[in-house]
Amino acid sequence: MALTLADLASNLGNTMKNIRTEPRLGRRLSRCCFWSLLALSVASGQAVPAIAATIPFKVINGRLCARCTIGGPSVSIPAHVVIDLGSTASLAVHEKTGKLLGLGGDAKATLTFGGVVLSDVSAKSTGIASLESLNRLYASELSDIPAAAIMGMKALSGYVVEVNVSEGILKLLPPKVDEQADVDAGNEELSAVIPYETHDQGLWLSGQGPDNFPLRVRFSTERYDTVIDSLVADMTGAAGGDLEELLVGPVNIAKFVALRPEDLSGTPGRPDVVLGTNLLQCFRVVIDGSGRTLRLEQVRQPEFPSEEREFFVARANEDSETIERFLETHVQSRLAIEGSRLLLKQRLGEYPHSRERIGKAMDLLVAASPVERRAETMVGLADELLATDGGSGLAADALRKGLESAKEDLNASAGYEIHARLGKLALKQNNLKEARRHLLSAAFGMPKDGTVNLLLGELYEKSGKSMRAWSRYIQAAISEDAPTEALSGLDRLNRDAAFRAEFTMEDAERLLEGRTVEFHPAGRYCQEVAKDASGPIELIELFTCMDNSQTLAAELAFSGLSEYYENTEVSFIAYHLSVPESNPLMCGVSKSRQDFYGVKGTPVAYFDGGAGTSSGGDFGQVADVYADYRQKSLASKESGASWRIDGQVNIREDDITGRIEVEGSEASNDYRLWVVLCEKAVMVPGANTLLLHKHVARALMSPAEGFVLPAQSGKRVFDIGINISDTVASLEQTLETVEDNEKIRFGMKPTYVDPGMCTVVAIVQNRKTKQVVAAKTFEVSKVEESSRKTP
Repeated sequence: MALTLADLASNLGNTMKNIRTEPRLGRRLSRCCFWSLLALSVASGQAVPAIAATIPFKVINGRLCARCTIGGPSVSIPAHVVIDLGSTASLAVHEKTGKLLGLGGDAKATLTFGGVVLSDVSAKSTGIASLESLNRLYASELSDIPAAAIMGMKALSGYVVEVNVSEGILKLLPPKVDEQADVDAGNEELSAVIPYETHDQGLWLSGQGPDNFPLRVRFSTERYDTVIDSLVADMTGAAGGDLEELLVGPVNIAKFVALRPEDLSGTPGRPDVVLGTNLLQCFRVVIDGSGRTLRLEQVRQPEFPSEEREFFVARANEDSETIERFLETHVQSRLAIEGSRLLLKQRLGEYPHSRERIGKAMDLLVAASPVERRAETMVGLADELLATDGGSGLAADALRKGLESAKEDLNASAGYEIHARLGKLALKQNNLKEARRHLLSAAFGMPKDGTVNLLLGELYEKSGKSMRAWSRYIQAAISEDAPTEALSGLDRLNRDAAFRAEFTMEDAERLLEGRTVEFHPAGRYCQEVAKDASGPIELIELFTCMDNSQTLAAELAFSGLSEYYENTEVSFIAYHLSVPESNPLMCGVSKSRQDFYGVKGTPVAYFDGGAGTSSGGDFGQVADVYADYRQKSLASKESGASWRIDGQVNIREDDITGRIEVEGSEASNDYRLWVVLCEKAVMVPGANTLLLHKHVARALMSPAEGFVLPAQSGKRVFDIGINISDTVASLEQTLETVEDNEKIRFGMKPTYVDPGMCTVVAIVQNRKTKQVVAAKTFEVSKVEESSRKTP
């Protein structure tokens, strides 16, 4: 039956009579009647204050975590919000979530907690490491819905906030309604109204220690422990926080919780005490922003944690024996992990070390850790030990203990990570058989891990299996967070003449196929262009820098163009410059040609010496750059005299020699012959993400100003020659000079010149107009010793 106004008036009359005789009952009933009136007013359409709203939350690692939907300008996502009622801020959103939601500078967000909606909440995107840690360690408690923001009191302005931590309920009450709040029967003396101040983005209360010692207390729902500054605790004569009295208002909080001594000097506002949610579990807290009061109403009897006080005192006194006894007795305590880590640190600090005592501390750490995190915990411990002198043996002990529970660990890779570290230790001890066993086990579960592949590379290199070592170093070098040592390994092998005699960059290309970024054009010139059509240009030159990310598209398009023109007479040369960054492929011929063209930046491409084009970009621009290059390369040759280049180039042992023949009817001293030694592919990783760089200029085999072409009819003949060892020495000297001048060190020095990958490009070009009138690429033919002519 519906409640009428007359019924309600009658009920209120009876209620007022009861209030006169039963005050406690009156407080409860008057509160009920208020909400009845409010509900009827809403049904009657009358204007009323905002009605009460309830937000449920979980206490996870001492923090109040409420599930909600966070909405931005156009996107909404499910998330958890950490509620910090001790903060006067509004809403801090993790920067990744803020970017996803499109929350800019003066952003407004909407928070929806079930049926409770908070609109136009001021939000700020920022990095919040504490949320990342919470999500990583308590994903299951959060039901795999990440905590993405921290909400402070400003987001709840306009409401009186009531929070009951033990029940996991936060209520938003209309202003002043809290004055009607009830107190549990018989507990009036346990209710206290305490004024607070707001500054340093916090809620501050007055406290008092022994002998009327004044204390500045910060209210918080951000952590579990109630903390006392360690210096303040020491000054009160209780360095372990073992005070019998610490008043906040009239409430002696020392009866409810064990105070945790911590250095609070770096905390904003430098409080003497910070309240924790362990204390608030015993109280219902009502915060009235308009009156600046905080009311504590006790809702449960405290069970004082004597064992926690025992631990805090032992920690303050650095009493390792008491800590060890605490751990043996309270292995399931929430403080057990902290205690076992502290004990382990103390045992490691003892001199001389007792491996038995350290081992026992490790066992206590394992026992204290959740079974699903034990392996990961021991991996972390092993890494700490490996970073210390002489910690290898202890690290191995920790890893073996972790391996026992690896199958139960939440981190599915924990077991493989343990094998990787055990393999590293075995490799360090030159126990190659044991290292191979562990590292192959690690590689089975983490085939793309950079460190595992690096270690396997080192193992195979020590075992004399250079090809396998090179393959593993490559996999390490192209992995995410590639270890720099992988480049050192590649550098050793790439510069090893004995290895390179058996292993060429053609082999490298086959091994790398499909593993690195590539671009291959669909068509070929010979298939697409009619035989009687005007031929393409003769020379394509690219000025690039491997450490300029914007040269990726240019180098891939250049390489793609060389595939497009395969089996034609088009020549290709890539000059690597130290523009804008230092470049280990820089050499004298690149600098000479840079000066000749007046190149200021990279990438720049020239087609038969015509006006340069600076098309570049990342992988997304490759197709466009290739189309641009292809169009320019198909342009008709400029009219002029007919020039032709012929000849032969040979290699015998370490010497490349040859004869270049030039024919042309044009009689002018402006035409010159340049001859460039190139390498078809050189391997070195750079900022543009390429490993293999094609048609790389290595040295000039003509004068820097070119051979002068005399004004005569018939052939002009030029003898050329270069020594590969001298070329390598020159490249080495160039890089050493760059390193010394610029105070840098290159991870790889690609100075080895592979004779089997060398080509020689001859260019006839007008030194004034830059027009290329002829170009030809010569493959270097090997001359065997037996083919030498006898005198």
